[in-house]
Amino acid sequence: MRKPFIFICCLFLWKMADAQELLSPDKNLQLQFSITDNGKPTYQLTYKGKVVIRPSHLGVELKADASFIDSFEVAASKTSTFDETWEPVWGEVKQIRNQYNELEVTCTSFPLTEISLYVSVCSTTDLGSAMSSRISDTSLIL
Repeated sequence: MRKPFIFICCLFLWKMADAQELLSPDKNLQLQFSITDNGKPTYQLTYKGKVVIRPSHLGVELKADASFIDSFEVAASKTSTFDETWEPVWGEVKQIRNQYNELEVTCTSFPLTEISLYVSVCSTTDLGSAMSSRISDTSLIL
């Protein structure tokens, strides 16, 4: 009876290890990124503990070529922090702070495709919090 329970617990912890989490500098935004069992990249966004974007899948479906929807695995991930203050040429404020945390996740998919996904979450006292994302470095691995 104990062995199946221990196996299920280990399996759950193993899947949680695949999940990536990113917090905004003010800790109000929390982004969770994971890969589902069938390899679909998925994210969820919460603001001050309240879900604002339910679990949503990422992907690109192409007419002629293979689609980038499922069969992905996380190959690598890393986080970085950016913080600078700059002066606009004109406007109501003398300085603007650009501060955000970024998550880069590199995913691979069969047949030999690699995609790097970048997600940033920021916070400013004037504008509230925001999330942005971009995909780059899409290539065929030879």
